[in-house]
Amino acid sequence: MIEISKEEILDMILKYFHRSEDKIPNRETIEAITNEFLKPYVKVSEYKDWIISQALSILVTNIGQAKELVNPNDYYEWLEKHDKSSWCSWPRLKEYLHEVSRRPTLVLNELDRSTDRVLELLGDPNRQGLWDRRGMVVGHVQSGKTQHDIAVAAKAIDAGYKLVIILSGIHENLRQQTQERVEELITGKNSRDHFQPFGVRRFSFRTAPKNGNNTKIPDISSLTSVEGDYGASINKTIDVALGTVPVILVIKKNVSILRNLLKTIRGAKEPYPIRQCPTLIIVTGK
Repeated sequence: MIEISKEEILDMILKYFHRSEDKIPNRETIEAITNEFLKPYVKVSEYKDWIISQALSILVTNIGQAKELVNPNDYYEWLEKHDKSSWCSWPRLKEYLHEVSRRPTLVLNELDRSTDRVLELLGDPNRQGLWDRRGMVVGHVQSGKTQHDIAVAAKAIDAGYKLVIILSGIHENLRQQTQERVEELITGKNSRDHFQPFGVRRFSFRTAPKNGNNTKIPDISSLTSVEGDYGASINKTIDVALGTVPVILVIKKNVSILRNLLKTIRGAKEPYPIRQCPTLIIVTGK
């Protein structure tokens, strides 16, 4: 008899439902399909409750349409006219969430819609002159806010924002977790094993965006790593011309770190030069 693990059975069940996602399956349907898959594998049947529980947590996920409160006279629409054919960060992230994380299609569609709306309200990164947009995203605990933030960051980079700063609270362990997710889902670099601020992006998942864009993935630089926040030592050893290539930073809300970053962005001495560097700042965590 072929040996199989409970994780493999779960993956088979998820793939089964993955093929048709017109509606979210109910518990009875998931239990029936689980029983069918377990029939040839008696030894794994003792994990039936675990398999069903995991399948329910992944498949029975619904999400309502995000609501917004915005001044209609305070912004102009630009995203619909924007050419998305060269986008690669968001299409790859969406494929990862669909193929690896097994996010339901209904959930991904709303994530795509709501993050497009946030990006629209942020403003066109190619807009000339000095401008400033601010907003707040509110969600329940464990409702996917971090996933939403990362999706917004990926789309912002695709759209032309050159600097993305994620302020991930005051605790280093939370910053490290966010850094790891950014590396896995956006930058394609593993700084825990080897800090490589510039260079080729290598993703652990082998998906290709379905929009047909299979060209070379443009580099996204990062001056933070799993092991290290942004600091003065980074300033002295690594130089990046802000506004040229996309740069993403995951930092803590720490006064010395913020001062070092501010010095990098605006320069060390007055009068501070005006930089043409479209910047997105995402504040998350406590």
